[in-house]
Amino acid sequence: MTQAEHEPYYSDEELRKLVDQLNALTDELGQWNWTRARVEHEDLFGDTIRPGEDYLKREYGPFLEHVKLSKLSMSQMLFALFERNLRLQTISERLHEHSKEDREQRARKAVNRLYVPPASSDL
Repeated sequence: MTQAEHEPYYSDEELRKLVDQLNALTDELGQWNWTRARVEHEDLFGDTIRPGEDYLKREYGPFLEHVKLSKLSMSQMLFALFERNLRLQTISERLHEHSKEDREQRARKAVNRLYVPPASSDL
């Protein structure tokens, strides 16, 4: 069956939120990233990704191979992982919020390191 024959499990907004939560469970090198197809692809589960469609891609392996999932395939996978799995939902939500705070804190520290106070003779 093709993607057009299925109703999505989640809205685009819900799907993006769940992908963020999934990414909170993985290290930075294994994150799922949104990308737009330039050519036709077949995803890991055999769904067709057409040019112009958004899909998700994740690098793996020593030669940076890619796993590609259509929005429908990712939606199905996330449904299987998160639906009625309150423990995993809670853990991933907390990790996502924590990682967001960590990113903001690292950004603040980086900006603070760039600031060089003027020499007293410049005052």
